Amino acid sequence: LNPSVVATADKLSDQVDKLKANIASDKSNAEDIQNKADSELKDGSSRIKAAKHEIAVAKSNVSKAQDMQREAELQLQKAKAMMEAAAMHTKHAKANTEKGHAEISEAKSSSKKADGIFDSVAEDKKRSRDMQAEEVDALYDEVNYLKGISDDDKEAADAASKTARGKMDAAESKMEKASKVIDIAKKNISHAKDMLEKAKKDIDHAKEMEQSSTRESKLASANKAQGYKQLDAGKEAAAKAEAAQREVDKDLAEVADIEEKALGASASHRTCVDMPGVRLQEVGKASDFAPIAAKKDVSSAEKCRAWCAEHEDCMQMSFSSGNQGCYLFAKATTQVSEWHDEYNSSFCGDKKQKTHLMKMLKEVYAQKPTIPPVVECSWAGDDCANTKCCNDVACTWDFKTCKTYSCYQNEGSAQCMETAGWNKGTVIGGARAVREVAASKGVTRQGTSLFCFMVVNWKGAEGAIANNIKEKKLSIYQCDAHTILSGWETPKTPWSSFINADAFVKLWQQLQQDKLYLQHDWTAKVDADTVFFPSVLKMHLAALNTPQGSRVYVKNSDYKYQFMGALEVLTREAVELYFEKGGQCAGKLIKAHAKAGEDFYMKSCLDAIGVDSQEDFKLLRDASCGDDCGGSKGPCSDGWLAAYHFYRDVDAWNTCHAEALKAQAAAPKPDSSGSGVEEAKIPMVESKGAAKARGLLKEAERLKAKAGPDAAAAKDMNESAWKKIHAAHAKVHTARQQMSEAKASMSDARDLEHTAAQKISDANALSDASK
Repeated sequence: LNPSVVATADKLSDQVDKLKANIASDKSNAEDIQNKADSELKDGSSRIKAAKHEIAVAKSNVSKAQDMQREAELQLQKAKAMMEAAAMHTKHAKANTEKGHAEISEAKSSSKKADGIFDSVAEDKKRSRDMQAEEVDALYDEVNYLKGISDDDKEAADAASKTARGKMDAAESKMEKASKVIDIAKKNISHAKDMLEKAKKDIDHAKEMEQSSTRESKLASANKAQGYKQLDAGKEAAAKAEAAQREVDKDLAEVADIEEKALGASASHRTCVDMPGVRLQEVGKASDFAPIAAKKDVSSAEKCRAWCAEHEDCMQMSFSSGNQGCYLFAKATTQVSEWHDEYNSSFCGDKKQKTHLMKMLKEVYAQKPTIPPVVECSWAGDDCANTKCCNDVACTWDFKTCKTYSCYQNEGSAQCMETAGWNKGTVIGGARAVREVAASKGVTRQGTSLFCFMVVNWKGAEGAIANNIKEKKLSIYQCDAHTILSGWETPKTPWSSFINADAFVKLWQQLQQDKLYLQHDWTAKVDADTVFFPSVLKMHLAALNTPQGSRVYVKNSDYKYQFMGALEVLTREAVELYFEKGGQCAGKLIKAHAKAGEDFYMKSCLDAIGVDSQEDFKLLRDASCGDDCGGSKGPCSDGWLAAYHFYRDVDAWNTCHAEALKAQAAAPKPDSSGSGVEEAKIPMVESKGAAKARGLLKEAERLKAKAGPDAAAAKDMNESAWKKIHAAHAKVHTARQQMSEAKASMSDARDLEHTAAQKISDANALSDASK
């Protein structure tokens, strides 16, 4: 280990010891803080007693206020009695007043009777009247005075009562506040006790953490020491393994040197003939021709061919630039599997065999198909002076009869127009020549791998049939690859044909993006209501003997334009040409034939862009054409038919499928004899170079076998040494983690002690607040 790592671990151990001392000091401080908290709790109890005394004084004041209220009520009662007496005086005064009025009335009457008698009597009467009036006024004054006294006493009583109530309310408010203060103080004291108890527990936990940190630190130190020992042992073992490996490498270098001489000896007397663009068939399994000790590099066609030339038993090589694959064989064949620029094949043998190898090369290239070039023709309205051929056709409403266009020249210009009986100019060309590819013998044939697709309108009756096919894995599910595209409802013509050309143009574009078709020889478009057998279709395709690489579609029915949409079959190369040039068809054909179905559109477009055709009218029975093509519905009993159309009910579809399977089982099978790969017969020769090479290889193998145990032992030693080194590093790493965890644990302990001190401080503050 790095000495700096050890020094760092020692420093961490010293820091752990310092942390222990700090924890002990913090523990003492915590105990002091706890004692201070206990003292402050006692002061809090004293303050609570003082609060209780104030409550007692408040209760005494309330009692005095109650006495004052009782006194005020007595005064009120006296005031009421005085008011009652005043009322009696008022009543008496009223009676005297009435009596005085009566006497005045009587005196007036006597005065009238004794008119003018005795002036002294009149004066007495007057005096008596004045006295009585004064008496009445005095009585009124007394009544008013008594009323005033009564009102003043009542107001005084009310004021005293109000004052008493105020004092009583204030006393009760003080009692309530004091009670709340006591409750809060009790809660705070209880909380302070809880905080102190929690602080004690935290301190205990801090002690446990300190002890755990100490144990972890000791364990880390032990692991560190043990890790160093293991590391030293591992290094020592690795050194021994390296020494052993050096000895083995010397032996293997000698083996490699001998092997290189052997490969050179083989290459000196062997030769290869190169065949660019060819992938040969495979005779038996490919051989690795693995090296003994030399380095093998077959990353290019040249290097792959050189490796084959350097090995006596290698007769054939094939290289694919697509996957950088080098395939070597101990047997050879002249049969070609595929022609493509990404392939390169070679025959290898003794230089004395070169003449025969060249003969085999000629046999290979004799199989190369001749694919005619694409012919360019013109569309209606375009200048056809150079092409002298036309793409368009004019058809009847039901597309049963179609007439071609011709190239008419008038005054130096030429255009494609519908062929007519009247003169439109000089005819310098006619319709595109439809080329049917003839079955070829002796050339490489198109394979029979199938990519199939189906377009399904899931909302219609097709959805149920497609689900039935999917569930039972029939129809396109038995092709080499397949896909299902989602379609939609399209308009119909008056004769119940779908106007769906534009929709299928977009669906074919999806296939172009997926590129799955490129991995297979043929592409088949199959309708969901078609009972379809891929295995039978493959037999038909094999029987066509289509030259490999041909741009071909298959005419499947002797009806109308001979291309029914229930089963459309095209070679990979035809599909590629459609994707390359088919875009021009959409703007021309759909406009000219707005009510055409996709099958008419597809066939017309393939013809227009230069795709050739082959004919197989036993491929499909289509009830759409009825008696016109012998396609009326009946038992599905022809074992050679690849498809039956149309069955738009699940039960009917399943019944037809079952009947066809029985018919296929009873039908004779095509002759497949001679279809296997034939091995090429190469005259055997022996040379001194071959003998020398074989002898050197044998010696190299012997030396490698001899070095084998030492190499195995060196490998085991090396693996064991590195296991020890890895284990030592793991041990040291664990020690580092333990030291880091111990440090973190110490830090946590200090944090916990600090938190406990803060809790005690909070408890003290709470107690102060309670006071």
